[in-house]
Amino acid sequence: MIKFQKIFLTCFSMQIEEAKTKQEIISLIYQMRYYLLLPINREKQISEEVPQKWLKPVVEKLLDKAEELKIIQKISNNEEIRCNIWKYIFTIRAIKLEDLSIKLTKDKEKYSLQIFDENIFEEKVTLTNIQDKIDLKLNKKIKIFE
Repeated sequence: MIKFQKIFLTCFSMQIEEAKTKQEIISLIYQMRYYLLLPINREKQISEEVPQKWLKPVVEKLLDKAEELKIIQKISNNEEIRCNIWKYIFTIRAIKLEDLSIKLTKDKEKYSLQIFDENIFEEKVTLTNIQDKIDLKLNKKIKIFE
């Protein structure tokens, strides 16, 4: 299983490099999402098993290309925060990612990310280890796709 994931991510990275149009990148975003949601067994999805040292560079490359082509909003200048936020976006059960918005809130010293499907609240997750790394506006809803 691990060898298969490494091969898949290598090929996927090559597809990202070759993609030239917005439609190709949107398709790759959905493919990454579906890949991460694949079940391994009843308790785990592939996103919980794939080594981060392989997954993170591929996701970063995909997000960089999507931002470069102005498909998605630049959520954060910090790679760790950006990948963390997209990790949650990729696993949300909304049908169309293009309808999603996010909102960062702070309660005392805890940061939370709220994810909305159009205007309907979907999920709230607590972000950890991000103090002094936030460059997002607090309490402002941001549409992730341009």
